[in-house]
Amino acid sequence: MNKLAISIYSRYQQIFDENYQLPENAYRGGDIVQFASAFHEKYQDQYKNAEYTPEVEDLFREFGREYALMNINKDLKRFGVW
Repeated sequence: MNKLAISIYSRYQQIFDENYQLPENAYRGGDIVQFASAFHEKYQDQYKNAEYTPEVEDLFREFGREYALMNINKDLKRFGVW
C-alpha cells in the first residue's frame, strides 16, 4: 500500500508539474493516473507541492484503498456478483 500511496502522490504532483519525477519504485500503469485525477477532483490543489510526510502518505494510502475498493465493487455489481 505504501507503493500505491507514493504512486498516487507522484501522479498528483504531475498534474501541476509535468516534469515531476516518478520515484523508481512507483507504479507506472495508467490506472494510477485515474487515481490521481480522482484525488485532484476531491482535494483540488490542497496538497500541491506538499512534503511527503507520514501524514500525507497515510492520506494518499487511504484514498487509494477506498478508490480501489469502490472500483472493485462497481465491477462486481456490473457482473451481477455483488
